Amino acid sequence: MLMQRVRELVLFAVAGAIGYTFYSLNIPIPFMFAGLLIGVAGAAVRNPWNQWPVYYRNIGLMVVGYAIGSFVTEEACHDFVAQIGMIVASTFFMIVVGIFIALVMAKVWHEDFMSCVLGMMPGGMSLVMVIVQEDKRYDPNVVMVMQIIRYFGVVFSLPFLVITLFDAHVMNVVRTVPPDALHWLWFLPLALLGSGFFLKFHIPIPWLLGPVIPTAVCSMYYHPVSALPTPLLWAAQICVGISMGMMMDWLRIWKAKRLLPAIIVGTVLLIGASYFAATMINNWYGVDIITGFLAMAPGGISEMNIAGLSMGADVAIILAYQLLRVFAISWTIPLLIRFKPN
Repeated sequence: MLMQRVRELVLFAVAGAIGYTFYSLNIPIPFMFAGLLIGVAGAAVRNPWNQWPVYYRNIGLMVVGYAIGSFVTEEACHDFVAQIGMIVASTFFMIVVGIFIALVMAKVWHEDFMSCVLGMMPGGMSLVMVIVQEDKRYDPNVVMVMQIIRYFGVVFSLPFLVITLFDAHVMNVVRTVPPDALHWLWFLPLALLGSGFFLKFHIPIPWLLGPVIPTAVCSMYYHPVSALPTPLLWAAQICVGISMGMMMDWLRIWKAKRLLPAIIVGTVLLIGASYFAATMINNWYGVDIITGFLAMAPGGISEMNIAGLSMGADVAIILAYQLLRVFAISWTIPLLIRFKPN
């Protein structure tokens, strides 16, 4: 047990050193990138270096959830209500694009259609992983490799695309708060209660949403909340990054290597569809293109919001679009599964 704690500390320290180097070079989401790289490297070697307790990720998500919730304002809620039609339409558009890509992949590469749907569904990674573990009708190699390559392709490429295409800049976003703002430690019990509630009722991404909701409600209607210490947010990014990097299954990727070109092309098409949807949001509602692109990106909800935090984007809008897509996918996938014969 002691040696395992030491190994975890070494992984964290190395990721922190790499992350600070990335930070000095103005690389976007530097500490998450560093965690991802260390996690991917850990997944490539045998035990015990490829072990990272899931509760580290959960704690990291809770910290990120508070940070996101503290940026949610009453004005952001009004924007959400005003844009609800576009949010629904863009979510439907991205799901349809994912299904179309899966259909083409199934026809050309002669794979099971529903396995391809589960693999290319933009943003439903956690739910899909549970389904393929419980339902033996799907090829776990195909599904998991598609989801993992899509996830890493988006997370690694999108921040650099945003910087290149839209002249975005990495920045330390400092939120102005009054001297009497509630200290963030007051929200620890609320975050735990919220996460427990979401877990009990099987609501997606409970460890992220558990802190987001009470923090946002308090920030909007009761009392301003304090900002998190920057090192704590960095540490949270490392914890989440290492956990996600450990998901890289090199053996499965090797077994499904013939599908890699299709997965890469499919991921590029999803990113292209995200850009198209972002331009529509920008033209119709005036949402800046960086926020719109991250809101529509087929990556993880926490990762896209962390990228938004590091670039000064409107994380409340990113959260709204990404969150509705997560819920829509959680409803869509079970409906599609009903039509698959046993």
